[in-house]
Amino acid sequence: MSLSAQKVTTDLGSLLDRETSHLAKLLDLLDQERQHILDDPEILSAIATNKQKQIEILEQLTVQHNNLLQLAGYSEDHDGMASCIANCDKDGSLNKKWDTLLSHIADCQEQNLKNGALVELSRNRLSQLIEILHGDQAPTNTYDQAGKNNGGRGPGSVSIKA
Repeated sequence: MSLSAQKVTTDLGSLLDRETSHLAKLLDLLDQERQHILDDPEILSAIATNKQKQIEILEQLTVQHNNLLQLAGYSEDHDGMASCIANCDKDGSLNKKWDTLLSHIADCQEQNLKNGALVELSRNRLSQLIEILHGDQAPTNTYDQAGKNNGGRGPGSVSIKA
């Protein structure tokens, strides 16, 4: 069963708007997460719960989006979306919504990677503090002339134990 181009444009446009709205909420949560990574684990737990809800909503919207593409006779991938836009988008609105959606996805992926790096930095810092509190001497990271990290074990590094 094939849907009319107008119906596909209207329905798909609505889904893209909803997906973009939820991606904007996810991006806001990622920004909040970044702000609290180093200082408030309780807030991070609540943010993680809200992020999971947004991801579940986005997954449901993606299923609806893919089903609509399939009903309209297009494949459920990027090429199918491109073909749908080329055939159904008379005023350019779908293309603009699709571009906005892709931009929001890229922004969320970038912020998520940055947050992951901050979490790793925080975890490393916490591990170092725990080692210090337990009296372990963690090697000091130094760099050789080539700028490579030698973990404090390279030539010319001095380790002093109190």
